[in-house]
Amino acid sequence: MKRHILRQMTTEWRSNAGLLVELVVTGLVLWGLCWFFASITVLRASKSGCDIEGVFSASIVYKGDSVTVEQHRRDLDALVNHFKSKPGVLHAGYGANSDPYNLMYIGNSIYHINGDDTLVFGVNRRSMSPELMEVYQIHGLDGASPAEMARRLERGDIFIGYDRVRDDVRHRLDSLVGSEMSSYTYRATFSTLIIPVKRTDYEPVDIMAISPLENDSDPYTFAVRVSPEAAGSFVESLTADDYRLGSILLSGMKSMESRRQRTQSDMTAKIRTSIAGSFFLIVVIFLGFSGAFWFRTQQRRKEIAIRRVNGATEGDVLRRLLGEGLMLLVAACVLMVPCIYFLKDVEMISGYMDRAHSLEWLALGIALAVMALTITAGIIYPAWRAVRQRPADVLHAE
Repeated sequence: MKRHILRQMTTEWRSNAGLLVELVVTGLVLWGLCWFFASITVLRASKSGCDIEGVFSASIVYKGDSVTVEQHRRDLDALVNHFKSKPGVLHAGYGANSDPYNLMYIGNSIYHINGDDTLVFGVNRRSMSPELMEVYQIHGLDGASPAEMARRLERGDIFIGYDRVRDDVRHRLDSLVGSEMSSYTYRATFSTLIIPVKRTDYEPVDIMAISPLENDSDPYTFAVRVSPEAAGSFVESLTADDYRLGSILLSGMKSMESRRQRTQSDMTAKIRTSIAGSFFLIVVIFLGFSGAFWFRTQQRRKEIAIRRVNGATEGDVLRRLLGEGLMLLVAACVLMVPCIYFLKDVEMISGYMDRAHSLEWLALGIALAVMALTITAGIIYPAWRAVRQRPADVLHAE
């Protein structure tokens, strides 16, 4: 009755093999759920690269087909000055694809040419007037304040931010700060790295760039930052004359927070539904596996009684049963690791989950901890009841 635990588990390989397969499959499902939770947590906790508190934005509508772009810009600058003269308004500006929580993706390529070597980066481009840097409180990672960033943008610099990029791309971008970058339409100094401005709270950013507005294009968003005291009644305080000036008409002035909620309302509902379903599945996994080990332990009451008769203490029995369960979990972990190496690169999974970067291994640790807790819960109580019974009574019943 003092057989080594591995020898006994080898002898009972049929039942243990079936349980091992269940542990591997269930563990992979649990790992995927934990990775999902990690990805959501990482994105929600990460900085968005801008501050939208007290920011209001509107769409720009242009009146008159014969009005030139130069006249549009003069009218927009006059409208900026008009808003800045209003009580509580701190900054105002305009741009193209400049608002955060905006699902429009304007792609562009920027280049760095060094002799015969040309590096090409695909970016989500946001074009802004200089003062939008202060509206959205965008800082440079080199310590530049929003006011300094506005001065750099006015002289023609560009700023790049990245989130989900490969290490080689990350190192290249880091090394290019201060150098000249170009595209089909502009050439500018890559002044500093920034924290990327996200489109939603649930979506990572590959590479985004903030650049000056082109002279031959019309902006289509207008934004203002107001003081905390004026934010509550800002929209209500606006009159009809505040919405139009010259060839410019503003439409749909709303707080950026309301735009944030509206833009990602469908995503939020889907995420909440997914989280509720995942928690339900985790509970089912917990109850199912704890029940399986509970039944397995109860079926061994005769073995436990015989061990007690042969001098095993309560602690000896509990440690042996727990040891068997946890050794099965270790074996399952060994089989899960190569599966995870394969699954984490499958496009259907990694395209959504790689927002959690390298947290798939943390997710594995959490999954194993949950499974260890499940196995322990399924063994401890029935084993404790079995060792507390008189061996004679158990053997007589058998």
